[in-house]
Amino acid sequence: LGLLVVGVSLGNILASRLIGRFTIERLLLAGNLVSLAAAVAVLAAFLAWRPGAAAVEGLMIVYCVGAGLCSPAVSMLAISVDPRLTGSAAGLYGFTQMTVGAACTTLAGLGHDPGVAAAAVLVGAALLAQGSLRLALRTPARPDAPA
Repeated sequence: LGLLVVGVSLGNILASRLIGRFTIERLLLAGNLVSLAAAVAVLAAFLAWRPGAAAVEGLMIVYCVGAGLCSPAVSMLAISVDPRLTGSAAGLYGFTQMTVGAACTTLAGLGHDPGVAAAAVLVGAALLAQGSLRLALRTPARPDAPA
């Protein structure tokens, strides 16, 4: 588990280095695509053969790098929607993270093969995140929203 934290940390460092060169939206899309690709690779590995712990750990580190690339920008965007509601936005953001995590943990326990189930949940979560992000980027800001 410590190596996964290293992956998130590497993603955070990478985000801090790339934020001046790319838009936040591009970093979010790229980070999520990295996570999605790693999740698909884990799922493919479990469906094709029984991967060893090192292979799964390596792919999960890549997944976490993608998540780490996204997390600073996502949290900043989530709490900066309305400066008057920063505390509420932070609470809602944390609640949403915990709720999605609880749902994914529950779903990962279903099925006869825990590796396939966990990998399928990772793919589903990454697809949901990618779709939600693309929808949010296409949704125009309300004209009455504070700047």
